[in-house]
Amino acid sequence: MKIEKVSTRNGSYYSFVYYDAKSKKPIRLTKAYIRGRFGKDIIEEAEARKLLQTLEKEVVSRTNEKRLRLAWHTEQGSFSELVVLYEIAHKKSAPNSYQNTMHYLRYYVCHFFLQIEECPNPEEWVFHYDAFKTWLEEKATITRTPGKPLAYNSKNHCIHALNTFLRFLHRKQIIERFTTCPQFPTYQMKEKSVDDLISQEEMETICAHLHKIGDSRSATFLRLLYFTGMRYNEAKGVSLGDIYEGTLDDPAFSSRMSEHQIPYYGYLVIDSQPVRKSSPRNRKGHVPRKPLKGRKKIDEKSARTIPIIDETLWKELALLYNKSLRDLKKGIWGNQPSNYLLFEDAQRKTIKKAYQTLCIPYHSPHCCRHSRATLLIGETGDAILTRMWLGHTSQKVLDKYVHIYQACVRKAKKGVQMHWKEIEIPC
Repeated sequence: MKIEKVSTRNGSYYSFVYYDAKSKKPIRLTKAYIRGRFGKDIIEEAEARKLLQTLEKEVVSRTNEKRLRLAWHTEQGSFSELVVLYEIAHKKSAPNSYQNTMHYLRYYVCHFFLQIEECPNPEEWVFHYDAFKTWLEEKATITRTPGKPLAYNSKNHCIHALNTFLRFLHRKQIIERFTTCPQFPTYQMKEKSVDDLISQEEMETICAHLHKIGDSRSATFLRLLYFTGMRYNEAKGVSLGDIYEGTLDDPAFSSRMSEHQIPYYGYLVIDSQPVRKSSPRNRKGHVPRKPLKGRKKIDEKSARTIPIIDETLWKELALLYNKSLRDLKKGIWGNQPSNYLLFEDAQRKTIKKAYQTLCIPYHSPHCCRHSRATLLIGETGDAILTRMWLGHTSQKVLDKYVHIYQACVRKAKKGVQMHWKEIEIPC
């Protein structure tokens, strides 16, 4: 680890850079992390060098803790073979989420049952479920941040990893029986609310600022997220081959758009997303791709159609499309249209910084999807159209947006009625 001086228009401060063994890249700690960790910016070199020792110890501690959590891997050789078999099978059934599941299985589930409880027989794990849940609530910490407790969702992810692993062992007749471990109540989970909605006025304000500072691509990217409701990684993967003019090629989708009198200027058809989130392109200049969330394959059956309902967005997409088309003709990234990304240079941190500069409470990119879903289901009442548009597979998720829209309407009415008054009773 080393210190690094960062200069900005508002002055300079010291940051810290460490080597990440997983990504094999140097990682610089953000200004927000330093403020959260030490309560201030570090502007003196002497102080930075002193704090460097503290951070180095934490990095070593974190590395050692991760190694200790994987001690079962060498101590329980036969069990590690089962985990490998499970990973192969789970990768086929859940290509997008298997890595997260394996993380929770290795660092939490196996660590607890094999090292803490010293119970190598999965059939007897059921007797330790209560202890496992207590451990998750009171003692389990994040692997990358020692001492920081697990988020509520992460605790349920651990239980999900436990249940899917045991189900796999039962299916392969490695264990004769298993009992599902109950998850923590979903009502305690942090859910999106009316306060997480992004208004069009807010979006336009942020976009105008981004244009003003010369980052038009990030402005268009935010506009794309807002009007399409795409997930962040899906939008980052939009390429030259995804944009189409004319009417929707899906008759059912087109019919519902006409029924609700929703005009559009063109549409996208996406069937995949980049494997890498931070830097989508590999060393050869290609963009490795994986199936969309909830899909198992990259094919036409798994593709989603997304209309472009904003004229400004369509014009900006056309400009980016034409530029990428010229690059394709030059063969900069080969002859595959999917390698020509329209928003490769769009930055999440630039958008976040625009919020901070304008003193507007920050809304994450996923709030754009939340806002679009709420507006669609609330204004059209058409669950099928909303599911086709956003790619949701669960009706339960859509029901949540109906309630949020209703709360939004009630909040708006209360804003108009500044003073309470009696309700008129019809004769």
